[in-house]
Amino acid sequence: MKFCYVDESGNGAEPYLVVAAVTVDASRMHITKAGWADLFADLSRLAGRTILELKSSDLYSGNHLWRDVAGTDRAAAIDAILAWLEARRHEIFFSGVDKDAFDTAARTGGAAGLRDPWCAAAFHVILQLQKAGRGAKVPKGHFAAFFDAQERHESHLLDLVRNPPPWSDVYYRRARREAVLSRLVDVPYFADSEHVLLIQVADLVAFILRRHVELTSPGGGESYDGETERIRGWSNLIARRAGPDSLRWKQRGRNAAENVFAAFAPAGLVTLGADEAGA
Repeated sequence: MKFCYVDESGNGAEPYLVVAAVTVDASRMHITKAGWADLFADLSRLAGRTILELKSSDLYSGNHLWRDVAGTDRAAAIDAILAWLEARRHEIFFSGVDKDAFDTAARTGGAAGLRDPWCAAAFHVILQLQKAGRGAKVPKGHFAAFFDAQERHESHLLDLVRNPPPWSDVYYRRARREAVLSRLVDVPYFADSEHVLLIQVADLVAFILRRHVELTSPGGGESYDGETERIRGWSNLIARRAGPDSLRWKQRGRNAAENVFAAFAPAGLVTLGADEAGA
């Protein structure tokens, strides 16, 4: 069974939102926990002070605990976190929403009952985990999902998971006698990210992918010279841990449920997995 830790970036006034999940096999959780202290020791050394919690926006922008740390050292800290994910073979799942496109879909009925961008992206990640889990033997394909606390969205996501809209069955080609979301062992749990490291890591993954979308969209401008290339490199590392793009947005031959999410997906994310696969 897998534990899946989920967080988002862009849940405010930003034009794009990304939800990302970092997974760990339950049988390897002790290895991951054992590595936490080493990871934070490395981050503390780079920051020159004790780091007990990851704050992606602070780390990337040089705020708060990272305010006196050079950009090259902060980039090295992000490199270290992504290397940590790679070394421990954590799988990544992600979804994204272009908020203007979502509003258009909602007005025309194309949002299919998904209340808002966050719920759309979070439910899309759940469906991806279900689709991936059906390709593995039981109980290996089962998963439990842990989200950062979301007072505004918790009840609606729980409703979606307890009573998924019938159209979503098509996303993972639910069999006639198969239970809905058969690989999800319980409803999603919500926790304070301050106490759950892998939710914090998911936040960093979501932040990087959101910045990738911004920089590859019309009007996207760099905050510093070379930012686009740096973010692209990190995003490609993430894509390699994310599995085939067919889990998220097929390049062709989508079914009706897959088209729901493709209608408001940011172009920079739709092509990310495909670009990396062809590299």
